[in-house]
Amino acid sequence: MKKIRNKLLFSMLLVTILPLLLVGGYSLYSTTDSLRQSSVITLENKVSLVSERVGNFLENVSSDLFYLRDSSAVNLYLSGLEGDKESSQLLLENLISNLSVFSRKRKIYHQIRFINTDGMEIVRVNYNGSDVSITEKDKLQNKKGRYYFDDTIKLKKDELMISPLDLNREKNKVEIPVRPTIRYATPIFNESNKLQGIIILNVLAKNFLDIISRENREGETLAFVNNDGYYYQHPNESKLWGSKRDLGTGINLFTDKSSVQKSIIKQKSVGHFETGDDIASYTPVLLNNGQYQLGTIIDFVPKEVVFAPMSVFMWIFLGIALLALLGAFLLAAILSSSISRPLETLKDEVEKLAKGDMSSAIDVETNDEIGELSHAVEKLRRSMQILMRRAGR
Repeated sequence: MKKIRNKLLFSMLLVTILPLLLVGGYSLYSTTDSLRQSSVITLENKVSLVSERVGNFLENVSSDLFYLRDSSAVNLYLSGLEGDKESSQLLLENLISNLSVFSRKRKIYHQIRFINTDGMEIVRVNYNGSDVSITEKDKLQNKKGRYYFDDTIKLKKDELMISPLDLNREKNKVEIPVRPTIRYATPIFNESNKLQGIIILNVLAKNFLDIISRENREGETLAFVNNDGYYYQHPNESKLWGSKRDLGTGINLFTDKSSVQKSIIKQKSVGHFETGDDIASYTPVLLNNGQYQLGTIIDFVPKEVVFAPMSVFMWIFLGIALLALLGAFLLAAILSSSISRPLETLKDEVEKLAKGDMSSAIDVETNDEIGELSHAVEKLRRSMQILMRRAGR
């Protein structure tokens, strides 16, 4: 009867396990997919918001630049360039005063400069985060050969140059401590439409890089990369400014994460992707009505963080499964015993009957087919007794 008992045990366990596996498998799939979709939506919303905040910070820089270009102080200075030395000096001092006031009010420009057509700085107003200073005449520098001057001096009237975000240089060396800078510049023409130089604003990039830094959360990596993948912002400061024109370490997004496709930093809209270890979302930072891409905001979240709730789910599921299996095993054991024990008793009685023992009544008390079978065998025993008696006469 052990075979029947084992079959019953196996059948009950199988009936319990199959639904558990099906329900558990579907729950695992649907929960995983839900967590993935929720994570993607959250990441895309976050990088879009950060990108928008960076764009908003820089939104008015071009307006400031053209405002200064067209200001009366600049126009007066230009009109007095061919006048006597004393008048020119007074107009220069007036220009310096106006630029100083502007710098102090706006508080976002590290430098405001007027550079002549030869590349020589005529005015440099500096802001260090708390105070404004004017660079003395003998410390002004010639910027001819610097890309931002060479690129701007070639522009037509009303055209705008927006530089890459890089580290500020003094006398062609990276300033220490480093000062991230983005430059907006435009050429200046006098009333006769003759080129007189350029006006350039050096934006204190730390102000908007800190926006990104503050949005970084534990368990994720929110970064800002340039169009070659070098980090403008990263939680690990040793990875920053790896391009040759900055610190030259060579560290960038693609040396960090070789599985990331280079095409993502060329995209013009928000998107997401997965690597073996992370779920990530990205979006470009576009300036000047989308004409210029400053870089790409990208946020990585490890899958172990995204799917951390699954570990709780798995423990709960395993607990329920073990309880269900234990309950099924106990129920199967009781049920199989209730079936196999009467059968074993009936088997023993039938074996006695086969050996010629017809004196013992066969009575297996169950309210099922086994009981009916027992009564039928008992009738057979009595019939055989009657036949044996008749045969004995």
